[in-house]
Amino acid sequence: IVRKLAELMGGEAGVDSREAEGSRFWFTIGAVALKDTAESGASDAPTGLPAGSEYPILVVEDDAVNRSLLEQMLKKIGYPVISAANGAEALEQLETAEPPPSLVLMDCHMPVMDGLQATRRVRQREQAEGRPRIPVIAVTAEVFERNRACCIEAGMDDFIEKPITLQILRETLERHTRQTGRHRKTA
Repeated sequence: IVRKLAELMGGEAGVDSREAEGSRFWFTIGAVALKDTAESGASDAPTGLPAGSEYPILVVEDDAVNRSLLEQMLKKIGYPVISAANGAEALEQLETAEPPPSLVLMDCHMPVMDGLQATRRVRQREQAEGRPRIPVIAVTAEVFERNRACCIEAGMDDFIEKPITLQILRETLERHTRQTGRHRKTA
């Protein structure tokens, strides 16, 4: 998995082993150094929206590293974040979080309850209780068309492929949070 992700990001991964010394696992990826936004005066806040968020984004990801990366990216562009490690935890967060999330970023393959099953339950609850539809965005490394179709069939609204770029994340969030009207403070 690591090798595949590194290659997708223009890098490589490998291992160096020496008897009686152990193994060293490594990877390289290409990256662009960004200017400090404080120095440049630039803002990473979503275009056309005021800074500061009222409603959090719910990140549902079983892999702690991936979850942390998504959380950091969301915070960088100005969104508060709440998290869950599987679909069952996500359903609980959707019931108890105050303020409620404006959008869900849902991994598809997780233990306990996967993202497809969790999304089906979210949609069932919305319909049964007359709740407004919350955008659920699939986040997965599986890029085949049949996987996209399964996500949409389960009730997901969009699809982001891993590895995620800040630009794609920002554009997707802007598109879906504007539709709900629950994205930013209007004051």
